[in-house]
Amino acid sequence: MFRWAIIGVVVVVVIVLISILTKKKQPAPTEQADDNAESAMDILKKRYANGEISTEEFEQRRRTLERN
Repeated sequence: MFRWAIIGVVVVVVIVLISILTKKKQPAPTEQADDNAESAMDILKKRYANGEISTEEFEQRRRTLERN
């Protein structure tokens, strides 16, 4: 009976260690997103520079972004 208690404790410790190790390996979602993220204004400027949107549309969207 004592042997089963020890086995139970060992199993719990192994599960906790695995849980801790897997959490540390995964980057937080915000860290991952910030590394490669472009701001909405940067995207808007690129679209305007590439001729994808008109001056009027650029100005309207720029004002909207600046309000938020």
